[in-house]
Amino acid sequence: EQPTPIRCNTVLGRRVPRRLPVLRRRRVWTPLVGRTRELGFLHAALRKAKEGQGLVVGLAGEPGIGKSRLVYEFYRRLQRSPVTYLAGGCFSHGSTSRYLPLLAMLRQNCGIIEGDQHAAVAVKVYESLQKLDMATELWAPYLFQLLEMSAEPDLLSTLSPQTVKARTVEALV
Repeated sequence: EQPTPIRCNTVLGRRVPRRLPVLRRRRVWTPLVGRTRELGFLHAALRKAKEGQGLVVGLAGEPGIGKSRLVYEFYRRLQRSPVTYLAGGCFSHGSTSRYLPLLAMLRQNCGIIEGDQHAAVAVKVYESLQKLDMATELWAPYLFQLLEMSAEPDLLSTLSPQTVKARTVEALV
């Protein structure tokens, strides 16, 4: 005979894991609780961006506090909105690369996948620039440099590092 009550749970079924678009992982999500303020902040930032005020939102914190989940929930709420959604992330081993999160977004936007050869990457970059009505010959070298591809001839070698940085940021924006 048990002197104290025991709490029992009943398995009702198996939950199908949902795909996390940000990290390309499969997870089983529990209900989201207590992130109303943070989601409101992200939606306010989106409104400002739609009004033409450029900004970047960064999420940082200890592992396990819910950064990926917050981004996923924000993304999920954008499904009916006409916005382009690009996601990038940082890892401790990549902290020396300033552009690491932007590289993930650049690859995602251009449709670059792991294993693409340089020629295929170049075509994808050119096509993406053309879709945005950007001069490919002007902007591609900066994106190639980010992707660690050299342009022939290397037009950037004649520019100062400050100029290359400024134009790279301009190309990304």
